[in-house]
Formats: sequence, C-alpha cells, structure tokens
Amino acid sequence: MFDLSMFDLVNLPPNMVTHFEPTDDFLGWFADHVAERFTIEVGAGQCKFSKALIQLGAKVLAVEPRPAPEVLKECSNFLLSLPIERVRIVRNPGIVVVVARPDHSGWFSDLADMVSPESELIYIGLEKNFDLDIPEHFRTDELYREAGLDGEVVLRVRRSDA
Repeated sequence: MFDLSMFDLVNLPPNMVTHFEPTDDFLGWFADHVAERFTIEVGAGQCKFSKALIQLGAKVLAVEPRPAPEVLKECSNFLLSLPIERVRIVRNPGIVVVVARPDHSGWFSDLADMVSPESELIYIGLEKNFDLDIPEHFRTDELYREAGLDGEVVLRVRRSDA
C-alpha cells in the first residue's frame, strides 16, 4: 500500500485539485431554482459554493468529512464535519441535495441511493466524469450548462424507477 502520510492532502497545490468555481449567472439561477427549499451541499470542500448561496439568501447546510481547520472555523455556523454515511438528513423528503465536483471515489453513488425520491439530487460536474460518478440505475436531466469556470454541467439525478 502506498504511504500518503508524507503529503499534506488538505493543502495540495492549486494545480493538483480543482474545485467548483461557479459563475455569477449560475449562482443567481441556482438560488432562484432552490428558492425557499432547504439545500444541503455534500462534499462542500472549501464551502465556496455554500457561502455564495447563503449570501444570496438560500438556506444551506454544508457537509464535508475532512474540512481544513480554517474552513471549519470560518464556516462553523453552517458546516458539519461528517462522513456521508452519517448524513441521514438527506433521506428527508422535499430538500435539495447538491454535489459539486465529487472526487470519483464512489461516494456519490452511495449518496444517490440515500436521497429521498421526493427530494431533488443535483450533480454538478464535468461531462467526462458522468460515467465515473453517476450510477447506471439513475437517469439524468440537464438543468444548466457552463455553470462554472471549467464548463461544468448541472444534472438532476433520479432513480430510473422514480
């Protein structure tokens, strides 16, 4: 097994990890789209997306299993430091669950299976990664293109039987 202990995985150089950088147009659209619904951003990373939505008046809870200490401190009033399997609130109906640029380790598939069919699951990512992240037993509807600086696409993700 490869030993990663020599690397500071939280503070990788910017060219090693790409985060979602939403455009202003998309932020406005998304805030209007979620309107008054409670929104949970799972895998919030540095919480940039959540912070921007909160500034626009959205009701957002961010979840990140391993936030950097400075992010945890800065976002403590809306950030939970929990692993995905402990985020049971996503099973509640009528909420919006959003994931932006997941790390392709498979947790999005687990999350998709957890989200209530009466809620809206939104995936934001690069088209080339759809097959890596979205389970085959789910269907998608495109909601928005060019959502971020890297040309991210926004999809609604639903079980095929829903």
